[in-house]
Amino acid sequence: MTVAYRPIDITPFAALIQPGLSSDFGVEPQLMWIEINKLVVDPRYQREISRQGAKNVVRIANSFSWQRFGTVLVSRVSDQEGDLWAIIDGQHRVTGGALRGIQRVPCMVIEATPAGQAAAFAAINGLVTKLTPLQIHAARVAAGEEDALDLVALCAEGGVTICRYPIPGDKMAPGETLAVGTLDKLRKEVERPTLVLALKCITQTGDNVGLVRTSLVKGLCAVFDSEPAFASKPDRVLRSLQGYDFGALLDQAVIEGRRSKLSTQAVVTRSLYQVLDRALVAEAA
Repeated sequence: MTVAYRPIDITPFAALIQPGLSSDFGVEPQLMWIEINKLVVDPRYQREISRQGAKNVVRIANSFSWQRFGTVLVSRVSDQEGDLWAIIDGQHRVTGGALRGIQRVPCMVIEATPAGQAAAFAAINGLVTKLTPLQIHAARVAAGEEDALDLVALCAEGGVTICRYPIPGDKMAPGETLAVGTLDKLRKEVERPTLVLALKCITQTGDNVGLVRTSLVKGLCAVFDSEPAFASKPDRVLRSLQGYDFGALLDQAVIEGRRSKLSTQAVVTRSLYQVLDRALVAEAA
C-alpha cells in the first residue's frame, strides 16, 4: 500500500506568530548516553510516581523496546558532588528501563538552572497534546497489535467502523462509532456472538446513523446476557427490530431517567428488554 506521507506545513500557523521575536534560542542541547545510576530526580518540581504512574512504569518494563523509548531530557546537577544529571522528562521511562536491567539511556542534555529545569518540566507537561482513545486505537491498528486488530474484525462482523477522530453524530457514515473504549471492554467481557448481534441490531435495522453508542450497545448486550433465548434467535431479533427508532429510545430514556432518578443506562436496558420481549412474542404469534 502506498502511503501519502504528510510534510510539515507551517502555513496555517505563520500568521499567529508574534512579530519581533528573538532568534536567540539559547545553547543547543547535546545528545549523550548516560548511566542510569547517574540520573536523579529533583523533588522541587518532579512528581512522585503515583499509582497510575506505577502502572505505566510496569507497562513500560513489560514491553520495553528502544523503538518506544525516545530520549530523556536532563540537565547537569551543579550543586552536588559527582557527575549527576537531573531528569526533567522521562522519569517513568528510565524507571521502567531500569526494571529490565537497562544500564544507560539516550539523553538530550540542556543547560539550565534548577528554575530553568522546573520551567522546562512545566512547559513539556503542560503543553502535551493528549491523544484521544480513537487516535490511540488507530495507532495500535497501524502497529499491528493483536487486540486492536481483533476489535476491528469484530466490529466489521457487526457492520461497525471505529472513527479515527471525533465526528458529530449527524456527520457520521452508517455504522461509524466513537465508542472504542466501550467496544474494547465488551470484547473482553461478553461472548463474541452477543456483541456482534448487539451491533447488528443497530446497523442492520434501519437508519441508525450515529447511534452505535455506549448505552445502546451495553443495553443490548445486557439483555442478551440476561435472556439467552433472545440471543439464540438472531435472525428473529433482527427482523423484529426492523425500523425501530433507537434515537427516540435514547431521548426517552434520558427524560425518564431524570424523572425516576435511574441511570440512563438502566432505563435503556429495561426498555430494550421490553421492546424485544414484545416484538418476539408478537412475531411468534
